[in-house]
This record gives sequence, C-alpha cells and structure tokens, in this order.
Amino acid sequence: MPDLRLWSDRQLSRIKEDMDQLFDSFCMDLGLPSVSCLHADGLEIRKEQDSVTVTLPLPGFSIEDIDVSLTETTLTVTARRESPAGVEGVRRQLQLPCRISTENASAVFKDDVLTIILAKCDPASAKRVAISTR
Repeated sequence: MPDLRLWSDRQLSRIKEDMDQLFDSFCMDLGLPSVSCLHADGLEIRKEQDSVTVTLPLPGFSIEDIDVSLTETTLTVTARRESPAGVEGVRRQLQLPCRISTENASAVFKDDVLTIILAKCDPASAKRVAISTR
C-alpha cells in the first residue's frame, strides 16, 4: 500500500464545497432552503442544569423578519426579508438535546443575535405497573 496518501486540507475543503453546491442545487430544485444555511457561523447551543440556550446570529434581519416555533424536542427559526435581489431567508431546524417546556420559552433579538432560552421539562418519573394474573 505504498500508494496511499493523506488528503490535504485544501483537497478536503474542495470536496466539501462541491458537496455543498450539489446539495444546494438539489434543495433549490425542490424549493427548499439552501443547505449552506445549516452551517451558519456562530450557532451555539448550551445545555445548562435547568435550561437550554440557543444563540444564532442573524445579521441584516429585523425582529419582524424572524419567526420562532417550538415543540418539546425541536426548535425552528425562520428569518425572511425582502431585498433588491429578491426574497432572502434562513431556516434552521434543530433537534434539541433534551425535552423542553414549550410554556417557558423566551427569545431576545439584540445586536443582530437571536438568543432563545428554553426551560427543560421535569424528567418523567417511572410509574410502577401492577401485574395481574388475568
């Protein structure tokens, strides 16, 4: 196996760019948001004792452009704006690291950064089930 060589960082970056372009083209054909928005710089998810904090930079968007929706396990952030080039947007759907309470969520948009604080659900307690002979 003397012909084996490690790929350089430049070669790996080129493959990543080619794959991103391939998936972006596929998503555009289906009317889906660009895959490149899934790798937005600055996304941060912090799991703390009683909460999960998600921080997402959204430069150039205003608070009216942003929509946040939530289930116990999924957070979706959509930002859309009109520009001279047309409609631009970002959509991030995140699988949360634990179940959260949809009732106790808050979001702040300041200095082009969206910060979402989600309270964790109380862990489900085990319930003993009686066994019968019937």
